[in-house]
Amino acid sequence: MNSSQDQIARRAAELLRDGLVGSIGDAIRQARKEPDGANGDPPSFQQVRRHVDAMEMARLGMEGWEANRLTRLEEVDQFLATLEFHLDGIEMRIAGRAARGEIDEGDRVHVRAWIDDELDSAVRILETVDVGPIEVGSRVVDPTVASGLRRLSTILIRGERIEFLISLCPVRAIVTTARNLVTGSDIQLACPRQVRDMLGG
Repeated sequence: MNSSQDQIARRAAELLRDGLVGSIGDAIRQARKEPDGANGDPPSFQQVRRHVDAMEMARLGMEGWEANRLTRLEEVDQFLATLEFHLDGIEMRIAGRAARGEIDEGDRVHVRAWIDDELDSAVRILETVDVGPIEVGSRVVDPTVASGLRRLSTILIRGERIEFLISLCPVRAIVTTARNLVTGSDIQLACPRQVRDMLGG
């Protein structure tokens, strides 16, 4: 990363920290529009996240930062446990940064799930559990990764600190395919047991 990219990444992190933008993408775009913004390649999301983490560590101290991270990871663990308890035979994985235990405040955690039931039934069950506001939708996926499917049904649930986007996989093998369902790139997955392991449980 060159110095101009690092400068933009740091400014984008400041915008996120101060609540002036809602996403990393927006933060990078805004930082590049400012007088000191560069015309070269933008920084990666990961570069911005590193600055966000450094700022949080400076503000909270290492111990406080780790406590916050574990609190968010515990929310993921509790959410997955709720799904396991109420949706019989569910198989699921979390994908991306969350699978490494890297979860920021307000993040959207991607959950892939296979259940032997219909979407409407799963939604009714989750509504009775009161896991949070539920929004049903769909997402476009790469058919070469998603067993020929072009769209997957989704359930978006807004938790206390983070959001959960459940992608319902009608083909069970999609759940454990270690590739991004949209871009096809390699991606890390974690099952509920691995999440508990990250918590030391």
